[in-house]
Amino acid sequence: MSGQENENVRSIEDGINDKVLEVVVEKPETTEVTEEMESDIAVEGTSGTNGEGESAISKKPSLFLDQEKRIRVEVDIFYEEESGRIINISRKDMYPQFKGIPGISCMEVWADFSAPTYEELQTYRKQSASFDRLAGAIIMDNIALRQLYLIYHLKEWNLEDADSNVIELKHDPSGALDDESLEKVYGALPALLDILVGTFERRALLNLQ
Repeated sequence: MSGQENENVRSIEDGINDKVLEVVVEKPETTEVTEEMESDIAVEGTSGTNGEGESAISKKPSLFLDQEKRIRVEVDIFYEEESGRIINISRKDMYPQFKGIPGISCMEVWADFSAPTYEELQTYRKQSASFDRLAGAIIMDNIALRQLYLIYHLKEWNLEDADSNVIELKHDPSGALDDESLEKVYGALPALLDILVGTFERRALLNLQ
């Protein structure tokens, strides 16, 4: 993914009316490894070695996708107890300073996604790309790309309706959300969906399951 695409996949909560919803947007994670990080990794890699530079208890990561596993994204929603007004939506444990403040409660939301294969990723990218004649280049529509992640990979969540019943998500034979479920998903707060899908996207590309 290019630097331009990385810039485009950041959360887009700016459209939320700040009189109704005040969202703290976190900076996206980065895959860049600095010299300091490399030093830390080297030090960690030498602990518990067998004298030959290899750890006696280390386990190498698998380089192949396990499609049975789910990628769970967890989100904290902080709100005022008296009014119910949301004051912050962020990835779980990003802002622990809100916890314990009198009058503020935390609602924990999670969503499970299936891991996309390389073939699926390439298909989504092709479907989300278009040729810009003025720029003379292929432009990736990252909003359309995220929509495909949501439709084909959101499998389960714990969001509740007004009666405190968990909203069940149903899928058609292709694995995509059916029309009824998709309508319910699109009814959720845009800021919440943006954080859920944006976090899933970064973790899926890094295979952090």
